[in-house]
Amino acid sequence: MKMLPIARTVALAWLVGVSACTADRTTSQSTVAEWTIDSVPLLEIGTRDGPGETQFAAVYGVRRLRDSSIVVVDGATPAVRVFNARGAYVRTIGRRGDGPGEYRKPRWIAESDSGGLFVYDAFAEAVGRLIHYDRSGAVLWSETLHALPDATPSTPSRLLRDETLLLTGPVRDTYRNRPDGLPVQGMDGVVVWRRGEPARTLRRVPGQIVTRKNLAWSDGGMVAFSDSLIYSANAYRYAIAVHALDGSQRDSIVRADYPVVRTTRERIDLMMAEARAYLDTVADPAKRQALETQFAAMTFPDTFPLIARMLTDEVGQLWVQLVEQRSWSVYAPDGTHIADMPPLYARFTIRQIEADQVIGVWRDADDVPLVRIHRLRKR
Repeated sequence: MKMLPIARTVALAWLVGVSACTADRTTSQSTVAEWTIDSVPLLEIGTRDGPGETQFAAVYGVRRLRDSSIVVVDGATPAVRVFNARGAYVRTIGRRGDGPGEYRKPRWIAESDSGGLFVYDAFAEAVGRLIHYDRSGAVLWSETLHALPDATPSTPSRLLRDETLLLTGPVRDTYRNRPDGLPVQGMDGVVVWRRGEPARTLRRVPGQIVTRKNLAWSDGGMVAFSDSLIYSANAYRYAIAVHALDGSQRDSIVRADYPVVRTTRERIDLMMAEARAYLDTVADPAKRQALETQFAAMTFPDTFPLIARMLTDEVGQLWVQLVEQRSWSVYAPDGTHIADMPPLYARFTIRQIEADQVIGVWRDADDVPLVRIHRLRKR
């Protein structure tokens, strides 16, 4: 689901009135564990006013590697920076440009089983480039992925053990215009890409409806990947389809039905009041003006989504985050509901989930991003 950064933050205040989550149809609540994340981080990387290599503008990717170093992809600079396990800056991999090992818009990073680093550069419209570096930052190879006849791959999501890359993107023959006038691009598919082989599209994975309106929230879906499964869901329903990597249907994860939450004038007024309060904390006049323009142009669908995000952790468990109070539920690969987590604070976005820690991006009151690592406690 694509949501404006500020709308994602200020909308939380008026979601509190939504009815609480009901139990899974197949799992007793007495068997579900409660996990928590410590509020105080174990480590914070980045500064507001320090050296340039420790300042971030737009963190698109964060990854802790097997040697405990942390790689941060800043898409605005652009730069791919490596920090050691204590958070000290080590080096920058690659640089801005169009030559070998260079990038314009780095958006994602992964580590292969052999220890190499893969950076995805969305450097042009409908064109992406995968750059393979060794651990020192030397370029091993670079390959460009163009739009396919039936789909436009745009978002890298998973590097498999055989170095196959999975991406999502709009499937062309699903483009439709909705009767209510909102322009719709269409449904996303899953694109499978491996170096030296033709890319192909898994057309039968449902989920994404992408709009081009300036919505406070969109009526889309989402896709998440493990090493063996694809999960897809519509943001308005807690019915998550499970597919094998070849696109064949496997199963589904279904929670009890949730009531549809309608958009009311009172909720919109409360949201906009929170937005104005946020604007009072923004010191940069240009940024304040840009945000005011965004807020003024917002449109509000009749309902708002139920599911905010889906992620998988290092052992392939699926994490599903509700829009309501940002709470999470965790499922085993077979669909068993194994844990719930209470709401997390709004300004922290999880990017990587390990056995006992989570890594993500924290934004301060001025929207400055910092990388944080928090302890995950499984009770």
